[in-house]
Amino acid sequence: MGNPGSDSLAHYGIGVNLKHIYAIYAVVVLLAFALTYRCDAVPSPEQKFLPALSSPRVPVKFQMNLARAGGFTVTVNGETYPVESFYSYPNGGENQFLAAHEPKGEPSWRVATKRLNGSTYEVTGEGKYYSVHRRIKLYRNRISVKDTISNRTKEVLGIILKNQFRTEGRSIKATLVAGYPGSTASYVDLKTNPTVFIAGKSYGLGMLALDDVYVVQCKGFSDQQTVGVGDDSFALDGKASYTLEWAVYPNDTGDYYDFINAVRKDEGRNGKVDGGFTFLYEQTPGVPSNRRLVPSREFIYLRGLKYASDPCISNIADDVGISLEGIEFMQYPMEKRLLTEQFASIHKIDPGLKVMFHIAHALYATSKPKELFPDSVSLDRDGKQIMYGEDHEYYARSYFSKEKLDAGWRNWIFHPTRDNSFGKAMLKAVDVMMDEMGCNGAFLDGFMWPYGAEYIYNRWDGHSADIDPKTKTVMAKKGSPILLSQDLLVDFARKINSKGGVPINNSSVSTRTINKVPMVWCQELHAGPHGHLTPTPISLGSTSSTGNEVDLYNTVREALAYGNLYFYYREGVIKNRSVPAEMYPITFEEIHSGYVKGKERLITMNPGLYGWHESTNLHFGYLYDSLGVQIPNNFLTTVDRSGARTQIDLDQNQTAVLKWVPVSVKTRKPVNALVQQYDSKAVRFTLNGAGSADVTVSDGEFHITPGTPYQIHAGGYIQANADMLGRLSFSVSLKGETLVTVSKR
Repeated sequence: MGNPGSDSLAHYGIGVNLKHIYAIYAVVVLLAFALTYRCDAVPSPEQKFLPALSSPRVPVKFQMNLARAGGFTVTVNGETYPVESFYSYPNGGENQFLAAHEPKGEPSWRVATKRLNGSTYEVTGEGKYYSVHRRIKLYRNRISVKDTISNRTKEVLGIILKNQFRTEGRSIKATLVAGYPGSTASYVDLKTNPTVFIAGKSYGLGMLALDDVYVVQCKGFSDQQTVGVGDDSFALDGKASYTLEWAVYPNDTGDYYDFINAVRKDEGRNGKVDGGFTFLYEQTPGVPSNRRLVPSREFIYLRGLKYASDPCISNIADDVGISLEGIEFMQYPMEKRLLTEQFASIHKIDPGLKVMFHIAHALYATSKPKELFPDSVSLDRDGKQIMYGEDHEYYARSYFSKEKLDAGWRNWIFHPTRDNSFGKAMLKAVDVMMDEMGCNGAFLDGFMWPYGAEYIYNRWDGHSADIDPKTKTVMAKKGSPILLSQDLLVDFARKINSKGGVPINNSSVSTRTINKVPMVWCQELHAGPHGHLTPTPISLGSTSSTGNEVDLYNTVREALAYGNLYFYYREGVIKNRSVPAEMYPITFEEIHSGYVKGKERLITMNPGLYGWHESTNLHFGYLYDSLGVQIPNNFLTTVDRSGARTQIDLDQNQTAVLKWVPVSVKTRKPVNALVQQYDSKAVRFTLNGAGSADVTVSDGEFHITPGTPYQIHAGGYIQANADMLGRLSFSVSLKGETLVTVSKR
C-alpha cells in the first residue's frame, strides 16, 4: 500500500519541518474562522444582486441525411461530416456503407435504404458471407445506430470493422480519443472510455460504442482523414447474429464534457456515493505497518468515511509465507477469525461504517491450480495457464516466501462463470464474508478487468477471434474474461447488495450489463478520462507524492481537473478534514474539468455562479485555501422566484464545496442569504431584504420530528410545531439584515 513520503518542504527549497508549520497554520486558521464565523455581513439586494442561473442547455439542432450507399452525413452549425462504416470479408477487402451514391464492397454486396418514419431509417447490406441490417433512430440529442450482423455461412466468421467520421478538409480545433488528444492512425484500446470526439469552432461531434461486445473490444483511431471507433476481434458462429450499437452525439459547444454528460444521462450512468473511502492500515511514519487497524472516531471523521477496506491480505495468520488476493480466505480459519474480530471492533466504534476487505476475484493463491478448479482455468495461446505478474520476481516475492515459490505457489488466474466451479465458489464467498465475518461489502480490485491477459483460448465467448489482418480469416477463437465472467459478476455484486452491502469496483470498463447493479466505482492511482463513463468517476489515490497534506490536496485537484472525485489511498497521517471529506454524499449529475455537480452538492475549483435550477433551497459552502485547509467564506446567495444561486469567488489553488440544505426561502422580492450553520444541533442563516419571507425547514441532518415544537429566533422569538410530513414552516418579516436561528427546545 506504499509508505508516506517526506514531511519536509525541501523540494520547495524550505528546510523546515512541515508538521510544525502545518499545525501552527491550522490553529491560526481555526481561530480566525471562529472569530469571523458569526459576523459575516450580508449585503442587501440593492447593494449586490446575483443574476439568475443560465437556462439549462438544450440539444443543438442537427441534420442527418442518409445516403444511398448506406452511410450518412451529420450537419451541425453549418459543418457537415460524412459518417461511414467498413466491414472486412474473408480473403478480400471491405464491404462499405458510404456517404456517397454508390456502395463499394465484394461483387455480391448490395445495399438498400428505406425511411420508416420521420425519425427512423433502415439500411440493409447483403453479401456472400454476411448481412448487415442497420436501424438508425434520431433523438433530440443523438443519432442511434444498431447494426445487426448475421453470419450467412456455417463457419465461424471474423470481421474487422470500423465506424468513422471523415475529417479531411475540415477546420478542427481538437480531436480526443478516449478523452485524450489523439493523433495516431493505429488502433488504441478504448474499452475504459470507448469514445472519440471532434471539437470545432462552434460545434462538437462525439462517437461511442454502446453494446457490451463493442465496448470490450473497442479500438479508437485518429489521423488526418478519419476519426472513429472500430473492432479487430469481432466474430460470429455459423448462422449466428449479433447487434452492435453505437451513437453519434452533436453539440454546439465543442466541449467534450458536454458530450460525456449527455451520454451519462442517456445511459443512466449517474450513480450515488454515500461517503469517503480509505484502506485500513497504520500509516504513521516510523511505525510498523498494521493492516489490522481499528480506526479511531477521529480517523473516520477526518476522512469523512462511509466505507473502509482492509488492503491485500498479506502474510496471513495461518501461514505467513502466503498472501491472498481473492476468495482463498475461506480456506484459512485463523485469518478469517482475526478479520471477523477486527470488523466487530470497528462496528463498535462506528456501526454505520461499511467495512470490507480487498478481493481481486480472478486471482487465487495455490500450488495446484488445475486440481482446484479444473473447469475454470484460463489458458493462453500455447495452452499454458495464465498467472498474475507472469512469474516476475517482484510479483512472486511480494506474495510468497521462497519456500512457497519453490513449491509452485503463484497467483493463478481463473475465470468465473455461472456454470463453472470457480463462479460457484465466488457466490459462496459472499455468504462467508457477510453472514459469518461481518463484512458490509467488498473492495473488488479489477472487477471488470482482464487480469493476466486480454483473452483466453480455452473457452470461447461467441464473439471474439484472432483475425489475420491480411487474409481477414479467423486464426483462433478466444474468450474475453470480461464477457465470459460478467453475468456471474452481476450475480456476485447483486448478492452483496441483497445482504445490505456495497460493492466497490476498482476498474473502469463500464458495460450496460454490469451497470444494472448499484456499485461504487473508482480507478486506482489514476486521474483522467478512464472513468468518465462509469457511474461514479472517482480517483483512488494518486501516483503523485502524498507525503504531506499539501501534496495530498494537490492530488485531489489533479483529479478534479478531469472531473474526478477522490478517495483516500496512501494518504499518510491526516490532521485536517479537507476537501475529500466533504465531497459526499453525492449523486452525480454532471462532470466537467474542475467541477463536479451532484444532486446533493457540487465541488469546484472554478470560480463562478452556481446552483440548482428552480430550487429555492439555501446553500452551505466550504472553502479551502491553497494548502487544503478550510477557511472562512462569504459565498453570497440570492433567492427569488427563479431560485437560489451562489457566487463562488476563488483565489489561486482554492477549492470550494457547495451543498444545498433543506431550508427553502420563498419571497416576492429578491433576498440575499448566507448560511452560517447547518448541522444536527441548529440551523443558522442571515437574510437581507424587505418584506415577508416564507421559510420551510425540512428533515435532514438537523432532524425535524413531526408534531414537535421548535424554537425560532428572527429578530424575536417564535415557537412553531413541525407538521406531520416533517416540515417546519414560519414567516420572517425582513427590514434589512436579519439573523435566523432554529433550534430544538
